[in-house]
Amino acid sequence: MGHWTSKGQAMNGRQSLMDELEEAVHHGSREQRTDTLRRVTDLFLLSSQQLSNEQIALFDDVLTHMIARVEKKARAELAKRLAPVDQAPNEVIRQLAHDDEITVAGPVLSQSTRLTTADLVGIAEQKGQAHLLAIAERSVVEQQVTEVLVNRGDRNVVHRLAVNAGASFSETGYSKLVRRAESDDNLIEKLGRRIDIPLHFFRELLLKATEAVRNLLIAAAGPDRHISLRSASIFGANLMPAAERRQAQASRLAAAPGHRRTKGEKFFQGNSRRAQDPRFLWR
Repeated sequence: MGHWTSKGQAMNGRQSLMDELEEAVHHGSREQRTDTLRRVTDLFLLSSQQLSNEQIALFDDVLTHMIARVEKKARAELAKRLAPVDQAPNEVIRQLAHDDEITVAGPVLSQSTRLTTADLVGIAEQKGQAHLLAIAERSVVEQQVTEVLVNRGDRNVVHRLAVNAGASFSETGYSKLVRRAESDDNLIEKLGRRIDIPLHFFRELLLKATEAVRNLLIAAAGPDRHISLRSASIFGANLMPAAERRQAQASRLAAAPGHRRTKGEKFFQGNSRRAQDPRFLWR
């Protein structure tokens, strides 16, 4: 059966398609059911922006009825086609999102705007890691959803969330992420580069990081964060890059009674004014 090639043909063919649907579902072969599903989807996509809510509900009933009777490949194709459509039928999107096959659920979980926060939380609480990873890839992931993903997600899920600028985290969520970053410099770096991470968690990440990662994060941080870090005296020299720690040590030794300065100490002290210049902070 050929596809409808214009909106006029599509609308004129609606009744005949509905008649064929009943025949395909009850008496057709697997190939016939798949072909009918594809044609109904074509018809919906060609006219989706002009359809009323009642007409979309009709397509919802039809497609929901059909996806229970087609194989995985056909469901996966349907999911890919409907996932980016803002007017996609609600119930069929929910059913595809709950599908145990990630090739079916994945495109909808990562793209569809028809899924509510409650839908995503429910799926994140029930499904496996592949489903959680797909949710973590959404352009926007609200705090209620990230809470579940951080609690249940494996390393891949947490790392994907960390680099997703559209994911938002509560104080509790960030606290758990920082704890999970223990001995994971890759995650520390990803979290530390987020512009929305609170300063106290950023400091905690710096204390957990290796010197190489710490220096990268400090170099990437903005001037306001530099000033805040310098004022956080409770961390002392631990957050300083190696050169500044050596300079601080040289200054302390030079101040000791009876101490004679070495060449290295003279060098560091001679550069103390430069080190205080804001242009050279954390370099």
